[in-house]
Amino acid sequence: MRGGGASHAPSRHPSGGASPRLTLTEPGDLAAVDRFGREPRFGVVLHLYSVAKKHRIRLYAGVPEEDPTLETLVPLWAGANWFEREAFDMYGIVFSDHPDLRRIPVVILTTSDAEQDIVKSYDLHANCYVTKPVDLDKFGRIVSVIEDFWLSIVKLPKH
Repeated sequence: MRGGGASHAPSRHPSGGASPRLTLTEPGDLAAVDRFGREPRFGVVLHLYSVAKKHRIRLYAGVPEEDPTLETLVPLWAGANWFEREAFDMYGIVFSDHPDLRRIPVVILTTSDAEQDIVKSYDLHANCYVTKPVDLDKFGRIVSVIEDFWLSIVKLPKH
């Protein structure tokens, strides 16, 4: 799935006219799928968008279970960082040469302070359970503290 916003001379369309440059500059989404029972077991789907031309394209890459590895897209699109981390965390798909491939912490941010909800969240492997305040300013401060803690202070294992 290598590609990007590199420009090149327009090619000739089979009809004889010049085809437009796609200028696919924005990754809209990168998602992984588990096709259990089929080969290849996993797939990665990348949606690209051209703001200038309003074109969309979907790319698919099959990923075998024995070697679930693709090249990272982060050097082309920094925004692919979290999408690739999510695919790694949820499906074990490794993106080679990714600058920061590590697990994403699961923070439950809810209005519930019921003990059964707290216990269930940790049983499902949440890393943190936070009851959010109703006040918007307090909520903003809590989100900033959580972001700083999990993304700057805590050291999480890479695998």
